[in-house]
Amino acid sequence: MKSKFILNITSVYNLATADEKNFGSLWYSHAHYQLKDIATQYNLSFDAVVDATAALSPGIRWSSNIRGIELLVHAVTNGTYSTVTGIAGYRRNIDKAASILFADINNSPFRHILSGPKVTAFADNIRNVDIDDKVTVDVHAYSVAMGERYTISDMPHISASVRIAMIEAYREVAAMIGVSPKAIQAVTWVAWRRIHGIS
Repeated sequence: MKSKFILNITSVYNLATADEKNFGSLWYSHAHYQLKDIATQYNLSFDAVVDATAALSPGIRWSSNIRGIELLVHAVTNGTYSTVTGIAGYRRNIDKAASILFADINNSPFRHILSGPKVTAFADNIRNVDIDDKVTVDVHAYSVAMGERYTISDMPHISASVRIAMIEAYREVAAMIGVSPKAIQAVTWVAWRRIHGIS
């Protein structure tokens, strides 16, 4: 199983253009500084903004994710959360993200609020510019490893054993190529998006 994942991940990486490799390798760093700017602007902790952004992330594009966290942070810090509109994502995830921000404002613990292997890995990859061993296995990373396009609606449940095998495969490809696992994941997603015409 893992050997299949390694082959598929490597194949997609090799189809990436030079620009895609450059963009993908810097994606998490760019996201890190985007969220750091938002945290500074609203006098919130960086960790809370990262966790809230990750909580919002399932099922939405990054452009919608970043717009959503900007709207949410503004609403939470200005007392208008009950009436805010235009935030993409599932209602339960919006409420979870808001809970993280409210806890931060009240100097209460919030790190326990974010849960789930995908979103916690996503948060860790954004938070830690220099720590690269986490792999965000979302629908796109899953599709790349499987060699078949899936969407949120048709992707099967990822068992623990499959998730572990995929993470190990991304790490092994990264080691072979000489870049970080999260860079491999980001580069292959950028290439996959182009190959399959995903907006």
